[in-house]
Amino acid sequence: MSYDEQKHIELLKRHEYFKNQGKLFYHENKEEFFEMYDYDIQVEEKIFWEQRYKLHEFMQEFLNKKIDGQEFCARVSKLRSNLIIATKQFLVQLRTGEVKDFQPNPKSKKLTYFLTFLFCYCDDFMEDYENEEFCEAIQNGFLNLLSLLLVKKYVHFKVVFH
Repeated sequence: MSYDEQKHIELLKRHEYFKNQGKLFYHENKEEFFEMYDYDIQVEEKIFWEQRYKLHEFMQEFLNKKIDGQEFCARVSKLRSNLIIATKQFLVQLRTGEVKDFQPNPKSKKLTYFLTFLFCYCDDFMEDYENEEFCEAIQNGFLNLLSLLLVKKYVHFKVVFH
């Protein structure tokens, strides 16, 4: 789905209108609700993409034993929460006209799924972060993250696992 900023703003305003009426946009018009939701995801993906280096940093610190699994997962959780809050704030700014000429970043789609998967994985291993399976999954995830980023900066990057 290509992004249409004007249509997105219109849908955000309709959502707010129904909310103020005590109604759910989903119940009023499911097709438009899901169209708005698709646009919202494109915004979320771009915001997540802009913070991709933080995720890289956390994974590198964990794999190099500078932080433990509990600290790693706490950072991932906090990053995810902050990005969700930033997305909500951005959508309000978009609806009110404070943001102009927003364009999604097509590279960002996979990273959002990756962060959500990582968050869920941390949740699954709660209290058992030193588990070998967890460590291997984070190491594999780190390599996947590097391939997702496809940034020249990482071409000559040496990863040291202790």
